[in-house]
Amino acid sequence: EEHDQRQSLMRLYPELPRITSFSFTTEKIYDDCDKLIAEVFAGLSQYPAPMLRQLKFSIDDSDCDASEQSLFCLPETLFASQKLASLRVLHIDRCEMSLSWSKTFITNSLRSLHLMRSIAWQDVDEMVQFFRLVPNLEALHLDTYNTQFDIARSHQYPLKAASLPKLSRFHVSTRFLEDIIIFAYLSMPSTTSINMYIHGDDWDPLGEAGELEITDTMLIGTVAFHDHF
Repeated sequence: EEHDQRQSLMRLYPELPRITSFSFTTEKIYDDCDKLIAEVFAGLSQYPAPMLRQLKFSIDDSDCDASEQSLFCLPETLFASQKLASLRVLHIDRCEMSLSWSKTFITNSLRSLHLMRSIAWQDVDEMVQFFRLVPNLEALHLDTYNTQFDIARSHQYPLKAASLPKLSRFHVSTRFLEDIIIFAYLSMPSTTSINMYIHGDDWDPLGEAGELEITDTMLIGTVAFHDHF
């Protein structure tokens, strides 16, 4: 059965230039899961996917809590390293996308973004640069726990530096301080539906942040919420 599945995937790759939707979902419950993922990534790197409108990578590791999960890095060789010019819906679960990856593939065609247990930026500057790639985003659903995110204020970008004028749904569940930072650096309409939560794994909301960082973040948040509402 496993051989048949691999053969089916081999027949799929040459069709990448024509497909409009691709979903890869697997569970990390068997020994050669990493090998399978590597094979799939290699296959997806053979051809571009200019007509792809919906893309999903989901790797289930529900037996681990957020702090124990290891993320799979999405390679920049995917889709022959060519932009996904038609992509409208992107769903990433338990993967890491470098900013370079995002700049390689993501365009302003994106309308809906789901990042679940995934990482797409490491600090405020990278976050702003990421969201500037998707000015036409209409729905953002972020549910992740990134203990490495640097909450320090950006010296390059002001608050509300990334404009999302078409955003209608803003659903974010991360660490407490990251919640505030994300909201503070995004500009969205007053009509946007906003749902913000502290991630369930964030037992220490203030984390290892210093007193000055915490105070500055709370100040940023106060200004951002006042300006928005």
